[in-house]
Amino acid sequence: MRLNPLRPGSLTTALSSLTLGPSSRAFSTSSPLAAKTIKIKAIPKLYAPAYPLGDRQHYKQSNRNLLGTARIRTGNVISEKHHQVSKRTWKPNVHNKRLFSDHLGAWIHTRVTIRVLRTIRKEGGLDNYLLKDKPARVAELGPGGWRLRWLVQQTQGYRERFAAEAAALKMPLGEAVMPPDNSALIPLMLDAATPGGLKQWTTRILHRKRKEEARKTSASVEKRRMKRALEVKYALLGGDPAAQAEIAAEAAKPKEEQAEAVWEDVHIDGVKTQEAKL
Repeated sequence: MRLNPLRPGSLTTALSSLTLGPSSRAFSTSSPLAAKTIKIKAIPKLYAPAYPLGDRQHYKQSNRNLLGTARIRTGNVISEKHHQVSKRTWKPNVHNKRLFSDHLGAWIHTRVTIRVLRTIRKEGGLDNYLLKDKPARVAELGPGGWRLRWLVQQTQGYRERFAAEAAALKMPLGEAVMPPDNSALIPLMLDAATPGGLKQWTTRILHRKRKEEARKTSASVEKRRMKRALEVKYALLGGDPAAQAEIAAEAAKPKEEQAEAVWEDVHIDGVKTQEAKL
């Protein structure tokens, strides 16, 4: 068999078809569709409130996935001929899926049952499924879904949606319980829920931030307690202006000396004042 030589015209046509057209973006830029992929079980528990129904003690995989109320069922299979009883189990129909959250702008990698996946599609997306506040939906979410719901509620998109619903109901925002603005936590929470080295680094930042907030809260509580103790002392002394000046001078003392003086005044002088009145 003799091969025909390649014609020059056909070679030019082939090379012209390989010419690259103008690109819509530079090669140095990343894809606009790039988004994080997080796991529900990796979302930190530092800031999220506790699940009101508690952890599930049966089928514990549902504590960190969207498995709804599915459980492993057990039963018997009885043969028709010899009526022999055989133990067997029926496991839920679970699949690994990636679901996109519009409010978070990230993919959620989780295990989900077909029943829950069907409900998500009927609701119009993962965010609508998570944000529904019916008691049955809260019971269906589980601890993992509850943390993911809290994370979605911290986004700016949810706050705008909340304000729009309050306006539609003609409810002033002063009466509506607007959630606190924790949108600054979202990048840290997403990084902490992302597998890899970034997770460890961000988790340390969250723990440090949580300790600082706890320290500030304890200092504020201690300050209020000391103020209340000074008010009690002033009341026991009968509201004397000289006593008020003395209390102001004691308030300027170091915390250790101030606490000791207040304890002595309330527990010793207060008892003496009550005995004198009796």
